[in-house]
Amino acid sequence: MCGRFTLRASPVELMQFFRLASPPAVAPRYNIAPTQQIGCVIHSVEGHEWVSAHWGIVPAWQRSSGTVRPLINARAESVHQKPSFRESFRRRRCLVPFDGFFEWQTTGTASRKQPWLIRVSGTGVAVFAALYDHIPGADGQTRVSCCLLTTEANSLVAGIHDRMPVILDRADQELWMTGEVSDVLPLLRPYPAELMERVTVGFAVGNARNDTADCIMPTSEPLRGSSLTGAGMPQSTHPPGGPESHAAL
Repeated sequence: MCGRFTLRASPVELMQFFRLASPPAVAPRYNIAPTQQIGCVIHSVEGHEWVSAHWGIVPAWQRSSGTVRPLINARAESVHQKPSFRESFRRRRCLVPFDGFFEWQTTGTASRKQPWLIRVSGTGVAVFAALYDHIPGADGQTRVSCCLLTTEANSLVAGIHDRMPVILDRADQELWMTGEVSDVLPLLRPYPAELMERVTVGFAVGNARNDTADCIMPTSEPLRGSSLTGAGMPQSTHPPGGPESHAAL
């Protein structure tokens, strides 16, 4: 799954990366957590549009019930079939920018799980594949909510968790937002381990109230996926190219 990530790019960098009409109003984020507001890019008649979205989609049948469980992740293998996501997958696919995401590793001796910061090597902005929906609020205003897609882990992430977010190549981002279902399903695959790296960080990231540079301060040397594949691990069949819960179903 994916439950925390970072985005430190400047408004100008994001405007240029996504070809936006104007810079979005953003500040550096070091520990973005579920149910918070996150930035996402959608395709509209005007082109690429930056919107602020609530991280966690609430299915329509839960909105009038007393129990609400926002869905922060959707499994790539079944997202096009699940009632919670099927319509959004057909009509409301979006991009969520990031520059790193966190996972926690269970160790045999430590009393706490070890957090890792995982990122695409040698790049700034990268992009998660995501879905969005329009949710009517109690005040009558419509709000945007979104969730991130996950797939099986590549060899770099598998030592920590069996799932990872779907990361899109730069060349595939437009197709993801506008393509037919049959065209975008092949994009839901693990990102190449050899193009990624991970590094341990301190325990500050475990508290969602902490949103400072301490959350990404490395406590080890980076482990690069290229060193794993070079040591005999199976290499990804993902074509090369730059990246340009609650609940998970």
